[in-house]
Amino acid sequence: MGNTTQERNLLNVRNVGKASVSSDLIKYQRIHTKQKTYKRHQCDTRFRWSSDLNTHYMTHQRVKPYRCSWCGKCFSHDTNLHTYQIIHMGEKSFKCHECGKRFIQNFHLIKHQRTHTGELPYTCIICRRNFSRWLNRLRHQKSHRRRKACLMSLN
Repeated sequence: MGNTTQERNLLNVRNVGKASVSSDLIKYQRIHTKQKTYKRHQCDTRFRWSSDLNTHYMTHQRVKPYRCSWCGKCFSHDTNLHTYQIIHMGEKSFKCHECGKRFIQNFHLIKHQRTHTGELPYTCIICRRNFSRWLNRLRHQKSHRRRKACLMSLN
């Protein structure tokens, strides 16, 4: 093996002895090599674990097996149901120190704090425009693709 960091890490993984069964070793190696073996061909998305691929597949199929016992709303992931049920309990544990606004999830607090700091951590890879939210950047980048497809259809 060469001297790249990834190759050294893989060599260390092989010698650690943390996994005694070969399938466990393969799983452990995937974590360090960031290998994503499982692929959804319809959308070219790759996953490290087959369970993640199956969960993603449910999103495409619009399967929502997890139902809120309070209101009946359905979710495709159990973690989304759990997060949603906190709304019914009224628990807002995360507080903004700038304005006092409270949030159900720390993630929401972090997004809110960007309104105070002006932080724009997400950059469009095409035009270098910055965004405060990942989803806004994603929508913006899709608009570049639509424009390109439109221009190509005119030729």
